[in-house]
Formats: sequence, structure tokens, C-alpha cells
Amino acid sequence: LVIKTIKTLPRMVQWRWAVACVAAAAEELRSSCRAGQILELAREPQVWPGAVDGLECHSSVTERCCPEKPVQQVLAWIQLASDHNHQQLESLEVAVSNAVDMQSLLTDSECKEPHEAILVTRAAALKAMVEDAKQLLTMMVHLLISGLCRFCYDLDDEALKQLQDGQAAQRVAATLQKFQRLQVEIHKGDLSVAAIDTERRCIPYYLVELLPGVAVGDFSSSAQAVKRLVEWPLQRRLDPQLAAEGVREDRLHEDFFEVGDRLFSSILAAPGRVGHQLNLLCLSMERRNHWSRESPTARILWGLENRLKGFGEDAPNRAASKPGAKKAVSRQANQSYGEPDPGAAFGLVVLISNQTRGSTVAELLKRLEGPQCLFLEDTCGSALEALGYNCHSNNEEQRSCLYPGHASLIIQTAELERQEPALVPHVAWRRHAGTRHVLHSILELGSSLWGPESSIWIMDFRPEAKCIGQKPLAEQLKDEPQKRLKLVKKPDVLLGMPPETVEPLEPSKDEAPVRFPTETPWAIRLAEYQAMHQQSLERMKSMKESEFLESGIQILVYSCQPYAQCGGHGDRLNGIITVFLLAVLTNRIFLIDSESPLPLQLLLEPRGIDWRVAGGIRAKAGLRHLSYHDKRRNFEADLERLATYPEQILVINMNYRMIRSLFEAVALHEAVHRFGLPEKAPPFLAAEIFDALFAPTQLLRQELHVLRQELDVPRGTNFIAIHLRTGQIAYDPSRHGADELEVFLACARRAEKDVGEALWLLATDSENLAQQALELPEAKSGKLRLPHARGRVHIDRSDLGETLNGATANYAEWLLFGQAAAVILSRSYFGETAAEIGRVRHAYFAPGNGCVRTDLSSS
Repeated sequence: LVIKTIKTLPRMVQWRWAVACVAAAAEELRSSCRAGQILELAREPQVWPGAVDGLECHSSVTERCCPEKPVQQVLAWIQLASDHNHQQLESLEVAVSNAVDMQSLLTDSECKEPHEAILVTRAAALKAMVEDAKQLLTMMVHLLISGLCRFCYDLDDEALKQLQDGQAAQRVAATLQKFQRLQVEIHKGDLSVAAIDTERRCIPYYLVELLPGVAVGDFSSSAQAVKRLVEWPLQRRLDPQLAAEGVREDRLHEDFFEVGDRLFSSILAAPGRVGHQLNLLCLSMERRNHWSRESPTARILWGLENRLKGFGEDAPNRAASKPGAKKAVSRQANQSYGEPDPGAAFGLVVLISNQTRGSTVAELLKRLEGPQCLFLEDTCGSALEALGYNCHSNNEEQRSCLYPGHASLIIQTAELERQEPALVPHVAWRRHAGTRHVLHSILELGSSLWGPESSIWIMDFRPEAKCIGQKPLAEQLKDEPQKRLKLVKKPDVLLGMPPETVEPLEPSKDEAPVRFPTETPWAIRLAEYQAMHQQSLERMKSMKESEFLESGIQILVYSCQPYAQCGGHGDRLNGIITVFLLAVLTNRIFLIDSESPLPLQLLLEPRGIDWRVAGGIRAKAGLRHLSYHDKRRNFEADLERLATYPEQILVINMNYRMIRSLFEAVALHEAVHRFGLPEKAPPFLAAEIFDALFAPTQLLRQELHVLRQELDVPRGTNFIAIHLRTGQIAYDPSRHGADELEVFLACARRAEKDVGEALWLLATDSENLAQQALELPEAKSGKLRLPHARGRVHIDRSDLGETLNGATANYAEWLLFGQAAAVILSRSYFGETAAEIGRVRHAYFAPGNGCVRTDLSSS
């Protein structure tokens, strides 16, 4: 089978490298099956790679052994991936042609020389990179085939020698070293040209913003890095549970896909980045995108004109009100107009979770009702269970992501069974459980409903064994200073509930004193790390790049490179938050290399920490690049190894917030506790991290001001932001239908009961839904308002032209969403993260006809 399959790969493998693999294939398949060996090695992980003498495949997994389905899948994938990458490299040759054509069109005598300098240098470098990368594809295919042989067969020393992995790795390293030298020369040339063009009439703002920061390259031997990159996913299977899971679910071949993805990406990243830069530079030099033009594309590529600088979001609003437009009362940011019930001296919080049985919830609804009762759904389970799986799929699993388990159904059932609105209980959802106790949510929500002096009784119906990592409620209450909270003992007896629905409390383990109390601002906790970060950056800027090896400085880079998949606003911020906390907990310098589709610093500039990478990471650093995009199980399985990663440079791409996994990792426990995490974390930790890292640039502040003018929503206006994401844009997974619009508007009416009369701002990705909304009476009266269509783009999926035109407006909508008095959320991280960084306390989850009050403060 191996021989037959290899023959289907034309010109991809030099046959001498496959001799050992072919010889190994002739062995007795049952005794050489790696699926069985990996299970045994999982119990004895000190041997890797190696064989277990006489071990045969387990009878239940024989059909999934390496000589059968996984080998065929891997080799087929290698052929497809190699063809695809070859086509991608050929597409980059178009960028070279575009640069040559643009050079012939340059007519501005003042700028012709600097324009030619930045184009010619890149075009020549890209041409050389593409030629070398095409040849290197064969080396990558060889390393993948070799890895398959090592994994599936027990090879002797002579067979290993014939594989010639060392020679292949050396050639990969030499080529990446060449790419790195070309990147350095490009950066030096850009610095020289930018120094001459002081008035910024010739060099685009886009290019200038790529220059500041520290260089992240690698000058060490790459052989070990190549070996580690090849073995990284396979080492994961040494964990007994993951090894068994891989065999049971037939996922072992996915490890090889991951190896191939990282190997191919390491050689495509540098030419891909240079090609992307060439395309944007050519766009910036077109007449229609000249700096004197008023188009959004010209502004984002060239920056603001001098007459607009200083005119930003804090400038006075000069827009005239629209005739007949509905006016709303003014308010301060996140001020609540909802008055607590004056007659409510107490309230009852019924604490359930996504792990509570549906039958238990049904029994509770029969016994409890009225506005003095709040059903609060907590998020319990392991970090992965709480987060959900396959959130970007279109299958049933997607529904469990960003979705409460019981809250929506409770509201529907209560409203259906109780005709009197006064008998309907309150319902809320604790969206995240990554930080802080559930008591913080109880106090926050209870105070808003029944007043800041009210006594609050708590009935806990969460299965305690499923709330992993949380102290028992009785223990948490000892730390509650206001003494307003009371725990109902044996609530099942009081309500006549089945006794098995409540589990006994267990005493918590004594823990070391926490260094920081809850009220300590994140900036103070971060002060020591910030000082180390700044000192290390100063050292790096003063040293030669070749001196980095002796410096001992360790770096962790969040990566979002051109042509890579990074996700939208929410995905990116969630990935940044996770990687940043990993850097803090492992005492690594945190940096961001985000150039897809534009450098992040064009719109968000560094605030407390300078995270910029000068010119992007260098080619050889790509050998330390691990991708966890949509791979949450892999990230959690790798955390112990990531915490002790042996090399100075580590680059990670990911799109999920997995801070609970960080907090639960044994290797990070001491550092986590030192920062007072997770229980003593400040509210809205995500916002604290955002504020430590980012500030809107002048360009974005000005766009936000323009957006407020267009919508006639000056600062201080009381408004409710509604986000209805359909997925009807740029191949985005489907989320909601246009028929749900009334559900979201009904939820806005519900929110007005808490925050007072307000304007409604609807953000949607669907042009059809936007047109439908504009025909509603609320839109014609001026109460419902929609931003213009130019911001209706997906920053990861829309084509480059649309993204350049709409990116600034899209970011402005995201920031404005977080300045609302209340937000109506859909199943999307766009609205959720916007509300978090704005610290919006009145959030409501609309899908499912529930309009569930949602606490976002626990990050």
C-alpha cells in the first residue's frame, strides 16, 4: 500500500529517501503497527521514538493502524497541500509583475526615486524567495514522508541514515537564513527612505508604521528547531488519554497534517508577507488612492491629512440633528437608569449551571416565581466543556458555543405558564467563569434588581463536582465583606426537591495568601512585568541581532500573518488575551506580529506595553511558530510543554480565549496565584488587558467621531447597541436568520426597562437585513439607526479591496458598540468582546427568544 500510494505523488519525493520506508512496509504489519505502540509508549513515555518488542495492535484498532487508512490519508493530503502551496507561490509572482508595471507608471518626480526604492527591493527579494521556496517544497515533502516512516515503523540505524533527514533540515535552514537576510535588507532600505521623506508625501503611513519595534529573528542552529517542529504534535500522543483518543477517533493522521501545515508555512510566510506588502504598496501609489484623496482606502494607507490631525473622537460634535429625529436623554458611560424595586428588602438567587439537569430546572420553575427571584445560570465544567466545541462549524455542536444551557428556556416557559408579568422571575447568565467567584455576579445583578442594601439569599443547585476549579459556595461566602449574602442550607428539603439534585459541600484546601486583593487594579499587578518588558526591549534595541542568543531574553509573539487564518475582531482579541497571559505567566516578552490584512498598529497603537515587531518576524523565527487556530484540545494538551518551551523565541497563532486552561495548568499554578488569579481577578479582566495593550490611533478616533456624526449620536447619548450577525458575508459560518430581527428588537425593548428610554443602533453583516430594518417604523421615526454599509466587512474573510475600504469603519463600529448603555448580543465574539472592553454591565443574549441578562465581568 505504501509503495502504491507513493507512486501517486509525481516528482514529489526522491526515491532514495523512500527506500527505508518501503523496506519497513514489507514487515509483518500487525507487529509493526504504530497505533498499538503509541498506546504502550504513552505508559512509558521515556522512550521516543521507539518500538515495543512483540507488541501487536489491539484487535479493536487493527483497521486504524498506520499501514492502512492513516497512511493513505496523510499521503493524499501531502499531495494536495504541495500542489496548493505551489499555486500560492505562483500567485505571488503576480505581485512582482504588478510592481514592475507600477514602476513604469510612476510620474511624480518628487516621489519617483523613493517609490522605486521600496518597490524594486521587494520585487527582487520576492522573486528570489519564490524560486527557492518552490525547490524547498520537495524538502518539506521528504520530511513529512520521513516522519510518517518513523511513526509507523521501527527503523534501524541504517534505515534512519538512508532517510537523510539531517541534510534536508540543513537545506531548509539555509534557505530560511537567506530569506531572513533579504528581510533585513528590506527593512534597512525602508528605514533609509523613511528618514529622507520627513513630510510623508512619498512613503505611505502603512509602511512607516511597520518600522518601529524590535527585530525578532533567529541566528541559532535550525536543525533542532526543524526536529522539534516535526515531533511537536506527535509528542502530544504520549499522553495516555490523547493517545487513546487519537486511535479511537481515527485522528492520528491529523497530527501529520499539523506537522505539514507548520513546515509549509515556515517557507511560505516570508514570501507571502513580502508579496502582501508589494500589493498594498502598489495600491497606495495608484492615483485613486493618493494621499490627497478623501477615500477610506487612501486614509488608511496614507494616514490623516494635516488638517484633520487632532480632530478626533473627543472633538465637539458639530453634526446637525436630523429633522424629526427622535432624541434620547443624555447619560454617562454605562450609567444605569434602571431603578431597583424600592419594596425589595431581599431577593432570592437560584443558582443553576449548564451542568444542572433539565428535570431539576423544571421542578424549580414549578415552585419559584415573581420578581424577588433570580435564576442565575453559571458556566461549569472543565475549561473545554465551558468553552464549547466546533464553534465555527455549521453543525449542532455550534449551538453549544456562546449559548446558555437553560436560561432562554426558563424565560420562555415562565412567560408561557404565567399570564401575569408580575409572576415572571428574573433570569441571567454568567457567560464566563474564567475569573472571579460567582458571588461577584450575584452581588452585581442582585444590587441592580433589589437595591444595594438588600439581603440576598442563595439556593445552589449546581452539581458541585462539575464546577471544576471553584471553591464551594460556603467557603466563598466567608470572604464576602458586606455580609449581605446568605446561603440556604438543604434547599432541596425546603422546596421538596429530590435530594439527589444537591450534592454536599466539600471543604476547600488551604491556599497560600494572595498577593493582590480583588480591588487591586491590573496595572499595579502588571507593574513588575512591565518594567522587565521595557528593560528587555531597551536591551534588544541596543544589541546586535547576532547577540540575542547570549542575552537570555525570552519572547512570545502573537502572530497573525498575511494569508494566515486569524478570525475576526473577537477571535483575534481572544487569542491575544490568551497569548499575553501566557507570556506574563512564563515571564516572556510579549509582542504582536499582526499584518493581516493590515498592520494592527494602523488602528490600535501600544499603550502600556510596546508590543511592536519591526518589519514582522524574520523567516527563521517561523520554525518556532505553532498554530492553535480552532485547535483548543491541542492547546490544552500542550500547555505544560509551552510553559517550559526551551527556546528563546516562541510564536503562537490562536483564536480562542483559553485563560481557564492557563489557570488550571499545573506548570503555571504558582505564577497564576502570584497575580491573584483567577478568583481575585479584577472585574472585566479582558478590558484591563485591552487597556494595558491598546489605545485607538488618531485615525481610528477620527473615524469614530465621524460615525457618531453620521448616526447623530453625540457622546453622552443613551443608546442600546444591537448586534445581529447572520454570516451572510464572505463565506462566514451562518449564525442567525433575518426572521430573528424582531426577537432582537424585542430584547432591546426589554433592556429599556433597565437603562431607560434609548436610541437603538443595529450592527449587522447582512445588507438584506439592513434594508429590511430601515423599513420598520422605529427606523423611520429615528429611534433605530444603522451605520453605513462600508463597515460591513469581515476583516479575515472579505477580499482585500473591500477590507481596505471598510476596515477603519468596522473597527469604529466595534468600539462604539462598547460605549452603549446596554448591548443585545448574538452568537458572535464581535459584540461580546466589544461589550467587554467597554465594560458594559447591561448585556442581554437575544437568541432563542429568551433575552437573557448576561454578566460579562468574569472574562
